Amino acid sequence: MLKELGLHKAIHTHYRQEWVKSAIAMIVGRLVYQGSKLSLAHCGGYSSLWNVCGVEGEIDVKANCCDAMDALFARQEAIQAIQATLAKKHLQDGTLILYDITSCCMEGEYADSDLVEFGCNRDKKRGHEQVVISLALQQRRMSGGS
Repeated sequence: MLKELGLHKAIHTHYRQEWVKSAIAMIVGRLVYQGSKLSLAHCGGYSSLWNVCGVEGEIDVKANCCDAMDALFARQEAIQAIQATLAKKHLQDGTLILYDITSCCMEGEYADSDLVEFGCNRDKKRGHEQVVISLALQQRRMSGGS
């Protein structure tokens, strides 16, 4: 969806650069996972996020997170200018975007699950494995009738 919207090109026209791939992974990761960049860097054991975004090998927090954030910051003005163009293209009059994230604490034994991970959710319920669930929806008004 990110590529379909053109966000990868908004970050940098040379979107195959390693820092851009890392930035994309952090953006997608923020939508899908709850937690810090450090925890995101260590999600490779249960997620293909970094690989899907084109980042191969061991994830290094400094190179893949901190350096990518520095590069994003340096391009902030250019990205904001392109953001307005993307908004005009994809968010026509009547478009509604809904987004939510939640976590679900799991009771019982989930030792072999790839989806369930030990953590602390926003409700501060500690000591339970959990699944973080996110959803993004786009609704457009239909022209014509009601």
